[in-house]
Amino acid sequence: MLKYIIKRILLLIPILLGVSAIIFILKTVTPGDPARQILGNSATEEQVQEKREELGLNDPVIVQYVRYIKNIVTKGDFGDSYRTGEPVLSEILPRLRTSGIITIGAVAIGAIIGIILGIISALKKYTWVDSLVLVISMFFQSVPEFVVALVLIMINFVIRPIQVRGSSMYPTLQNGSLGVSNLLGYNLDGIKRFDIVIVYLEDKKEYLVKRVVGLPNETVAYIGGKLYINGEMMEEDFLDQNYRDSYEGSFMEDVAPVTLGSDEYFCLGDNRPHSTDSRYYGPFAGDKILSKGVFIFYPFSAVGVETW
Repeated sequence: MLKYIIKRILLLIPILLGVSAIIFILKTVTPGDPARQILGNSATEEQVQEKREELGLNDPVIVQYVRYIKNIVTKGDFGDSYRTGEPVLSEILPRLRTSGIITIGAVAIGAIIGIILGIISALKKYTWVDSLVLVISMFFQSVPEFVVALVLIMINFVIRPIQVRGSSMYPTLQNGSLGVSNLLGYNLDGIKRFDIVIVYLEDKKEYLVKRVVGLPNETVAYIGGKLYINGEMMEEDFLDQNYRDSYEGSFMEDVAPVTLGSDEYFCLGDNRPHSTDSRYYGPFAGDKILSKGVFIFYPFSAVGVETW
């Protein structure tokens, strides 16, 4: 039993190294500059370069990764959060209790399900039920834990599966389209004007796919179907002009000036006459926006990336 426990602990080392390497590489290749995120859009290029040099971001990726692992092993230093500026370890430790509860719960649930399936298999020996239980058991035994871990990491920290519902983003996105949205890019690079974002309506337990037209602290208005930001007109080149011209009546009604708060975004659907958005719900708070950008993989005729 002791040998088995030691073996399982040793197996964690390559798994942790593999997961950390994948996340590190994904963070590096994802669009967005951590130095720019820390300093803000008002920082000069010289200030950004100085911050990159301070953080070691100008070094080759392999050098950055080795230094990162070395600091963890020798100093217990996981670095500082780009978002909060606090040490990563101090951000993680308060969450360990929750992770422990989830782990114990998962083991308990797995044991209960295993016992139930074993009883069913024994009672239905040599039947199709017994064969089905065997196939399911063999499948989960064969899938390495790190594969499951990588899938969970991808879903929770890198990409978010989405389904487009309704016609509010037509013709940019079709009703029923399946794809993924960019979690990592959103966390590293923030939100820019005209990004497509996923908004969560907590009271309705519903996800919306919309486009950001107004950013924090801006005044947004529509006059004569045109977008005005802080009194200056802005073109919306992403709108399909043919679809817009084919619409009978006003494609976009006037919107009285709305001044956004320090963490508020004004979001609209591309299909303006058929979209329920910030004109109805009001500006969306930043914490209600979960991810940005969309990669559609179904239907195959619509495969492509939107504002990733």
